[in-house]
Amino acid sequence: MAAASIVLNNALCFLKNKFGKSGVKPLKSTVLDFYDVEDLSGAKRQLISDIKDLNLDIAIPHVRVGTGSPGHRVSNLGRVGSRVNSTKT
Repeated sequence: MAAASIVLNNALCFLKNKFGKSGVKPLKSTVLDFYDVEDLSGAKRQLISDIKDLNLDIAIPHVRVGTGSPGHRVSNLGRVGSRVNSTKT
């Protein structure tokens, strides 16, 4: 059995646990207040990388990694996370 790499990301863990339990605007505001741009960029890269590594059959919405405002980065994470959640069932 091949060794698997597990990478934890605080921003992704927080969003996953709060997604659907809180309104979008308060959640986005909380994330923007707590996490810096580098954290959000890393979370987005990690999520997209994990989707590709797991060979999930998910149409990832076009997101530019490393560009855009922090608010756009949070929105991108939400869109990609929604796609992952909707394909789990």
